[in-house]
Amino acid sequence: MRHIGTTVAIGAACVFLGVPAPIDAQTITGAQKVRLAMQTGAWTVEVGEHLFSICRQLIGGEKLGACVEEIRARNPTAFFNGDPARLIPGAMLQIPPSLRKGAGAASTKSSPPSARAPGTLTPLSTDASPVASDVPIVVKPDVAKYRDVLIDAASTGPDPVDDGPALNTEPGQRFTSVEYSADIHQQQSRGRVTDQSVALQFRQETENWGEWFVDAAGMHTTGPLDTNLLGARSGGRATIYHNAFPVTESWMANSAFGVVRNSLNTLVANSFRLTLPSPLFAGLATQIGDETRDFRLAAGNIGVLRGYNSNAFDTTRGQFASASATLRLGDGWLLGAQSMQVRDVLLMPDHASLAAVLHRELPGQAGKWSIHALADSKGQRGAWADADVSWDVNRHRFGVFHLDPRLLWADAQIANDQRGFYWRIDQRALRQSFFGGINYTDSNLDRIASRGGQKSADGFVHNQQNNLGKYPEPSRASEMRSPAAIRAAASRI
Repeated sequence: MRHIGTTVAIGAACVFLGVPAPIDAQTITGAQKVRLAMQTGAWTVEVGEHLFSICRQLIGGEKLGACVEEIRARNPTAFFNGDPARLIPGAMLQIPPSLRKGAGAASTKSSPPSARAPGTLTPLSTDASPVASDVPIVVKPDVAKYRDVLIDAASTGPDPVDDGPALNTEPGQRFTSVEYSADIHQQQSRGRVTDQSVALQFRQETENWGEWFVDAAGMHTTGPLDTNLLGARSGGRATIYHNAFPVTESWMANSAFGVVRNSLNTLVANSFRLTLPSPLFAGLATQIGDETRDFRLAAGNIGVLRGYNSNAFDTTRGQFASASATLRLGDGWLLGAQSMQVRDVLLMPDHASLAAVLHRELPGQAGKWSIHALADSKGQRGAWADADVSWDVNRHRFGVFHLDPRLLWADAQIANDQRGFYWRIDQRALRQSFFGGINYTDSNLDRIASRGGQKSADGFVHNQQNNLGKYPEPSRASEMRSPAAIRAAASRI
């Protein structure tokens, strides 16, 4: 296939912090900002501000610690990665009512004047100390001497009215992305194929309801159909994710509705020798748990993704349902199990499968080991064990495995009908690295002549030396090539 066309991608993405943009420091003074915060209960964070500087402007120098703690507790989403020392510029802080009641006097306290050129604005200061006496002050002759004056609040008139759109004070981040793309493929055997797609992503964080994420796409193909499209010229997919939903103070829930890759129990599905596949489906999946327990449920119609730039979901044949649980027993022990039931899948009998694992994390980062078991409703069995331990400077990985012929899991074929063992050793040092291992595999356990099979054994060794000697001293020849030597030789000519 020869790609003679071009790919056009037009995208637009925008991020909204569930808060308004920071007020421009050139349009508002510090006293006005404090007064506005007392009236509205909101403070827009500017670059360089921190909680202590904000509290100092609000209440003066008294009880700063209590003020900082109150604002931090009321605005948990206003910080980078939850760090109270790193405020997000542009974030809208909600000022507690208790601070607004007792802060009126602090906002009217006079502060020592700062020397500045006429016509410039006074920056918001984070230091309450007066200007150092050794700083030269330039005063024009026509500038009147500074004099403290008590300004009557009634004489200043009402605050200006903002006729713009209402500010969004909802905490959390909002993200929207829309992308259009077009691809033209020229194939010698099939001609030109044009693929157009539109993708949409939307993310919204909330304070009490977790995070919402929408991922959707649609595609349309013109020209001779590709077998990769399953005979469909148009299609699409959509998924709604709801993550980090607080069910209780310690239990969190993650859910997805739409086209989902089933989230298998990672403790059960992954090992050194064998990985259990996960079906792609259109349906519902949910996960709920805390630090010691994890439960998952999923069900839907099995399918595949097709297309070029933006994939479309096509339902094939079959339905599935699964359930899993993981328990942390303490002292490094974990127990996990997952069941899977599949029916009406093409070229595969209806069946149910159950996988379980006992896992142990050794103390002191000495390693880990696990024992896996798998069985299906057709009477086939499988088991394997893996260990990964460190002794002195050597790391050893070894295990054994046995899987019956025709052992079933989900809607895909797995590496069944085999048994054997393996061992690996890694030795890493500053001056030398050594790797080695052996493998033994016996396949076609029923010895069916039409299927073939083999018994194989192999091993390998790798040794690497690292030269960490000192650099040699500069030779006489290199000294003669130095710039100083060249200039000295030139002066003698």
